[in-house]
Amino acid sequence: MYEELPPNEFWLNFMYMTNLLKMLTRQINSDEMQHAFLNINQSCLQELTQQIIVKFLVLFAAVALASADVAHIVRTDESQAPILKSDYNSDPVGNYQYAYETGNGIAAQAEGIVKNPNSEAATLEVKGSVRYTSPDGTPVETTYVADENGYQAQGSHIPVPPPIPELILRSLQYIADHPPPAEYIKKTVV
Repeated sequence: MYEELPPNEFWLNFMYMTNLLKMLTRQINSDEMQHAFLNINQSCLQELTQQIIVKFLVLFAAVALASADVAHIVRTDESQAPILKSDYNSDPVGNYQYAYETGNGIAAQAEGIVKNPNSEAATLEVKGSVRYTSPDGTPVETTYVADENGYQAQGSHIPVPPPIPELILRSLQYIADHPPPAEYIKKTVV
């Protein structure tokens, strides 16, 4: 019987009919009539603008989600890599050895030896290596020694400082060969 209209058209028709009934039931001058129709148009325009903004925001959010880079989220679970090899040995003095290897290519081995075990100057010297594959697929291997001289690592991936220029080396050698006079050192220190 009645045709169902979209909400905006229903609202326009309802307001139009309401104002039309007002005009028919009483005398309305032309200023009042223009004012009534302007109010209808402004309210409809405001409602349409709000709906367009909401639809634009929903569309923008959908496009942003669809174009987002999620490749970094999808990754293999390395915490579940199987252990292929695991050895550990130690003695009462404090010497030890260990080695392990996992299914994802990580491997490490080390040997710790106590030097001068029964003295005040007992030290531990550790020699070992670590091997793994970096995220870009490059194999990385580090060998190291840790002793009374500190931790010294070697590997092709470890940065090496540039060589000291020849002029600087000659200057350092000159300073070492020609130290300043002792009275100059005493005057500047005091």
